[in-house]
Amino acid sequence: MSSSPRYSIIGNNGCLLDGKLPDSSSAFLSPRDKLDKLKFTVDAFRFIADTRSQIYITCNLKAVPDIQDPSPTTKACSYSDSING
Repeated sequence: MSSSPRYSIIGNNGCLLDGKLPDSSSAFLSPRDKLDKLKFTVDAFRFIADTRSQIYITCNLKAVPDIQDPSPTTKACSYSDSING
């Protein structure tokens, strides 16, 4: 949690934050191929001031069955310019 550099990929209780950026293709993949799996894609990125060629991504993600209605704390959302204008 305190490592550096740091970049938030998912926030707002389940939304892919990269989707707010212009020309981003980060998104959750739908439909799910299994009820207990949640897949997403994230655009490749690089920390400019960091010379390492490899980073590790860690996350704490809560997945609920897709038959459960989304709520403010159990959702998976992707931002899209075509939808959000």
